[in-house]
Amino acid sequence: MEALEYRNGEGCPAAVVGVCDPGLVHIAMTLDTHYLHESMAAVYSLLKHASCSESIFFHFLAVEDPKLELLWRAVAVSFPSLRCWIRHGTTMG
Repeated sequence: MEALEYRNGEGCPAAVVGVCDPGLVHIAMTLDTHYLHESMAAVYSLLKHASCSESIFFHFLAVEDPKLELLWRAVAVSFPSLRCWIRHGTTMG
């Protein structure tokens, strides 16, 4: 099932285009196999309850994982209009 597209409410600035636009609200969160449902619930809640949802930009931080592509597809399919970026790296330790 695909999430609805969320649009800015009245009084919001025009949707911005670049990731560095100062009009964006940047939200960083982790993305991994253990907490995928929780991360997607947080994204859904933020988009649903924000009055200017088109001004939200998500930065997903993920460790290198063989299932990372599946995680990313799950997010992309669930939120097709999501403005986001993913950064992946190695585990720390």
